[in-house]
Amino acid sequence: MRGEAKIKGLNSEAIISAMLRWQNDQGTRMRQEFATLLVSKDGKVKVNPKEVTEWLIDEAIDGNYARVC
Repeated sequence: MRGEAKIKGLNSEAIISAMLRWQNDQGTRMRQEFATLLVSKDGKVKVNPKEVTEWLIDEAIDGNYARVC
């Protein structure tokens, strides 16, 4: 069984997010960034695309999908 998820408003295959932290040699955090990657259906990747930022601001609503067995 293959599961699928639809992301309303984004024509893509996946969204990847990451928290990046840079530390000095003693482990003290020096800098921190949040990054998002949007993977399109043709395999191209966009880093921190504006459409993801806008998508995060919109209210999320659960979708109704038929169960596939």
